[in-house]
Amino acid sequence: MATPAVDLAPPWARFPTYERYTIGWRMGAGEDYLVRWWAFVTTLPADEASRRAYLRRHPPAPFTWAERVAQVLRPRAADDGDRDGDDDGSDVEAAHARRIALAADGLIAEDVAYRTWRATQAELAWPWAWVDTPVAAARYWTRDLWFWSRHLAERRAARDVPRVDAPSAWAAIADVILGAPAGPIDPGAGLASLARGLAAGRVVAPWQAGLAVDDFSDSYEIGMGYVDAFRLWAGAAFDDAPTLERYLADAAMPAAWRPWVDAQLGLG
Repeated sequence: MATPAVDLAPPWARFPTYERYTIGWRMGAGEDYLVRWWAFVTTLPADEASRRAYLRRHPPAPFTWAERVAQVLRPRAADDGDRDGDDDGSDVEAAHARRIALAADGLIAEDVAYRTWRATQAELAWPWAWVDTPVAAARYWTRDLWFWSRHLAERRAARDVPRVDAPSAWAAIADVILGAPAGPIDPGAGLASLARGLAAGRVVAPWQAGLAVDDFSDSYEIGMGYVDAFRLWAGAAFDDAPTLERYLADAAMPAAWRPWVDAQLGLG
């Protein structure tokens, strides 16, 4: 089976730091790429074997892309005028069955976006090279900062953290990068606390910090509290329910938080 002369990587492989429903797919480089990629997909042979071979040439997709992967495999399903490939939720059981089948086929995978991103990172990059402050990084580059924190944790475990020469705006987390404790959660300074937790390689769940569901304000403002910052992080960090559930189990989530988690972070 011949490989096309032009082989455009799927969007989840090209932009692994873009979660499935980020606004980045509706503006700028993400939007342009998504449109160009879908036009490329329409040029692939219509048979499922050829399309499966195309998908296998690239990293598996996160679970959140399962509907689009299914549409790539079955062109008729994609010919519905839905440029984003969103699941309309009309058949939850069928969507669940598709995810199971695609995962068994190796076309989608748990916690795969980080591995896709990590494969492109020869060196550990410091976040102050691309954003001014830890708070701005936590708010506007949440997934990037999460991936960076995992990379940093790997280097820390290998005792291979490069020399830290952080600018003054990052002084609040420079010591954490080198292994100092992140310190207690400040309920009213959610993004600053989140940034320190990420630098430490451990995001504390709000219930672990003694916070309650009532502390949630449903805010995306820069001054959001910690429960809201946790919601922002979890929404950027998890692409599949199994990985999220493992985190919740490790964090010993109380039953009282389950409705909030299902409403704010539900991944199906």
